[in-house]
Order: sequence, then C-alpha cells, then structure tokens
Amino acid sequence: MGLVVQEEEEGLCHKLARPVWGAASLINDLQSWDKEYKIAQAHGNHELRNAIGLLMKQHSIDAGAAKQRCCQKIKAFVAEYVQTLEYNKVSDAVYAQRQSHLGLAISTIVDSPSHYIDSKPSKGIRERTIDAINLWLQVPEQDLAVIKNVCRLLHGASLMLDDIEDSSKFRRGQVSTHTVFGSAQTINSAGYRVNEALKESYDLFWTFNLTCPSVEEYMKMMDYIHSAERFLRI
Repeated sequence: MGLVVQEEEEGLCHKLARPVWGAASLINDLQSWDKEYKIAQAHGNHELRNAIGLLMKQHSIDAGAAKQRCCQKIKAFVAEYVQTLEYNKVSDAVYAQRQSHLGLAISTIVDSPSHYIDSKPSKGIRERTIDAINLWLQVPEQDLAVIKNVCRLLHGASLMLDDIEDSSKFRRGQVSTHTVFGSAQTINSAGYRVNEALKESYDLFWTFNLTCPSVEEYMKMMDYIHSAERFLRI
C-alpha cells in the first residue's frame, strides 16, 4: 500500500501489535465460546482450541470464572497498547505521518474498488423494479432507500466477484475492478459490501417489525459490522 516501515520502527510496530493481536484473539474466543462448546458437545469433541477451555482445564475452574479471567487479560492487553501508544506519541516525530497513512489505508484504499464499481454506468433496472413493486407495498421512503442500498451493495459485490471468477477484463465497457485494483483488494472490498448489506438488513427487519433483538442476535449483527472492518484494517 505504499507504506515503508523503517528498520528502527519495526520494534515499535511489534510492541504495538502484540497486545492488539492478543486482545483480538481473546475477544474472539470469549464471544465464540458458547457456540463452539455446543457444537463440540453435539459431536462428542471435548478438546476445544479456545482460551476459555484452556483456562478451565489449567486452573480447574468453570466457564464463568474462565470468562472473568479472560476479560481481565483483555483489559490488560488494551491498557498495554494504550500505554505504549501514548508513550511513543510524545516522542515519535513520524506519528502524524503514520496517522495520515492509516486514514488513507482504512478509507480511500479499502473503499476504492467499491466506489469504482458504483461509478460504472447502469440502467437502474433494480431501482425501477423496486419502485414499481412499491406502488403496491407503499414502503416508507426511508426504508425504501435502505432496501435499494442493500440491493446496490450485494449486486456490486456479485459483479466484482463474478469478474474475478470469469477472468473478465471489462465490465460495462470499462476495465473490470480487479484489473485496476488487483484480485485481493477487490475480494476484500466485495466482502465488506456483503457485511454492510447484512447489517442494514438486520436494522430494517427489527425496525419494521418493532422488535428488540436478543443479545445473541445483536452480537451477530455486530459481527457483520466489525468482522470485515477488523480484517481490512489489519
């Protein structure tokens, strides 16, 4: 992505990354433990590769106590990261440059393939079809806009992935997205669009039905929001 890490900065990068990876791994194990445990029990598997299970085995404690220890370790990792970051912000002359590069990497670079596919000419068939059906359904404009956006996100993602699978060099008379940005970056951007569409679909369903999601349902929606963001940021 055009980022060059100087040799003297590598140590700091590793020092900053270690608690981030540690916290991310433990958060994943903490959130997925109940689901993994149920699946393992259903298949007769008693050896789980999960931090909660490891803590239970090492310290002869139950799942609740193991989760508390896991939360404490996550907080310690976060504190370590913040402390290291704050210490180096004071003396790091290139901090501002690194921040500007990071902002570019997260927004412009990640979203570029998505913006590119949206900029291609379209006949607007999907939007017209939705408007036609809405003559009968009379969906409010705000909800209708969400539906159209979900269709746009999913359709754009399918076009990006189809062109990669078919090795297509052109789309709608213009150079295909993966030819411009590369297959890896295009796949990442398509995956982000799918997650964003799922998130908006959950919001729309709960709002329309006037229902409050359960904790498990809400966490599942949050996974759709943040899984792609964590992956793309890394």
